[in-house]
Amino acid sequence: MNHSLPSVTPSVPEIPRHSRLSLASFGLALVALVLMGLFFVFAYVLTVNPTETPGPGTAAAGLVLVVAAGLTSLTGIGLGIGSLFRPARRKGYGYFGIFFNILILTGLIVLTALGLLMTRTVIP
Repeated sequence: MNHSLPSVTPSVPEIPRHSRLSLASFGLALVALVLMGLFFVFAYVLTVNPTETPGPGTAAAGLVLVVAAGLTSLTGIGLGIGSLFRPARRKGYGYFGIFFNILILTGLIVLTALGLLMTRTVIP
C-alpha cells in the first residue's frame, strides 16, 4: 500500500509591482536634480572667470537649464499624483517623486526670487 500525501504547493501571496508612473515621477526628480546641478556648475564657472563678460547666449543657456528643470519637476509631480490613483500597485516611489519634485520646484522658485531681488537696481 502506498499511502502518500497529496502534494500541496504553498501559495505565496503576490507582491504588487511598483507603478510605472511612480517610477517615472521619481526618475524625473533625479533628472531635474541633475539639471539643477548643471546650472550650478554653469554659474560657478561663470563667476570663477570674471575677465569675460557673459553675453546674451550665456543667460539664455542658464535660463534653458532652469526652465527645463522646472518643467521636468512639474511633469514629475503630475505623474506622481497619477500614480497614487493606480489600483493594486505599490506607491512608494510616487510619494518620493512628489516630495522631491515639489522640493526642487520650491527651490527653483526661491532661487529665481532671490536672483531677481539681487539684480534689482534702484533708480534715484
